[in-house]
Amino acid sequence: MTHTIDMIDFILTAVAVWIVFCVIRYMLLKKNGSADMKKLLHLTTAYFYFVILISIMLLPVVLSAPYRGMFSPSFVMTVSAAEFSGSAFIYKLGNLLLFIPLPICLYICGAKRLAEIRYALVSGIIFSLGIEILQLAEGLAGIAYRYTGLTDVLLGTAGALAGWNMIRTHRKR
Repeated sequence: MTHTIDMIDFILTAVAVWIVFCVIRYMLLKKNGSADMKKLLHLTTAYFYFVILISIMLLPVVLSAPYRGMFSPSFVMTVSAAEFSGSAFIYKLGNLLLFIPLPICLYICGAKRLAEIRYALVSGIIFSLGIEILQLAEGLAGIAYRYTGLTDVLLGTAGALAGWNMIRTHRKR
């Protein structure tokens, strides 16, 4: 029997988990008299950014896949012009755009050190490299097949730096 975990399943589960979290958090904070809706809005924004990021980059996942072992995952260590032509360009642009909100979400949730470029750079590298490692692991396990590559890590980091630039520009005002 094959079961596919797709984006809809994942997002609906994430919404249910978030509702339970919000109800518990509200009940606990109401007792203390410190229910801060602005902070909850910031946490909600960051939470759903990460849910969407994970669902786009790692799903669908097929459990008990009939094609297990059919694909050999690859990690491409080169950057070629072919990666930036046609539909591959749209994919790469999406990879860049997905990481722009990363430092912004971390910043509004309290990681004020992300106002410094080195922390934004490190967070971009860690998150984009982490996603590439998870995609490679999915391929090795035979539950999904994705191309993993250095270009994706570089574009994810560039997106995080673009997000850092937005924080820096906003802080100057």
